[in-house]
Amino acid sequence: MIEESPLVSCEWLLEHLDDSDVVVVEVGQLNGYETTRARYLAGHIPTALWIDWASELRNPDCVGVLEQEMFENLMAAKGIRDTDLVVLYSADNNIWSTSAYWHFRLFGHARTSVLDGGRTKWERLGYPMDSVSPRPSMTVYRSAGVDESIRALRSDVLGSLTTSAFIDAREPEEYRGETFSPSDAPNAMGGQRAGHIPGAVNVPWRLAGNADHTFKRLPELREVFAEANFSANAAVITYCWVGARSAYSWFVLRELMGLRDVRNYDGSWAEYGSSVGAPIEV
Repeated sequence: MIEESPLVSCEWLLEHLDDSDVVVVEVGQLNGYETTRARYLAGHIPTALWIDWASELRNPDCVGVLEQEMFENLMAAKGIRDTDLVVLYSADNNIWSTSAYWHFRLFGHARTSVLDGGRTKWERLGYPMDSVSPRPSMTVYRSAGVDESIRALRSDVLGSLTTSAFIDAREPEEYRGETFSPSDAPNAMGGQRAGHIPGAVNVPWRLAGNADHTFKRLPELREVFAEANFSANAAVITYCWVGARSAYSWFVLRELMGLRDVRNYDGSWAEYGSSVGAPIEV
């Protein structure tokens, strides 16, 4: 059995594509950022499955993440076993794959990795692509349980405004209260009020990535988050608009920088900005 690491290189994946316990998954949206279903169908990393972030990782019955049984059913339908090493990748600086990684870890799938550089670097290296979509056989998947230590709810946020460090992973315009949502979704409402959580430090998620969509190395990452000025033992909560960009920052802080008490507030500004009585700074 291959030992897992939060981050694997394109070179490593190329060597292990045929391993029986390695499952490759491209994550994206039907229409979102650079990753679309059509692009996956035109060509993807050989053997890669497809997971749609919006329609498959979001709860169809309410706003928020899947229930444990829903996640188990999704994994079973994708042919993923609870013992597999799942390597996730996407385009656009791995925004969707890091969010999927957080979902996998939330439901106890420890053997999960993100492909450094994602689809962009794989293509630039000239590595093989395949237009044949796998047809996996149904499996029986059992989650190890929900890890609530990596998720922050609205009540957690309100209860730790003075004790936790908050990282706002959005664009500066959103943080300053000039817009409600990211620039590529200008008409979307991010909350009834614009602004940020009191005391939050704005560290836009893209600052942790390089031009080739790989992650910056540890000394550079420390510089990116230097303004936050938190200790290695600090309690940190990341948030953005709907929890995807903040999952990227969560991944960087927890899995790459080694901070242990980091939680992703997946309700993020879409929830907080419409919460009655929640304090807001502009």
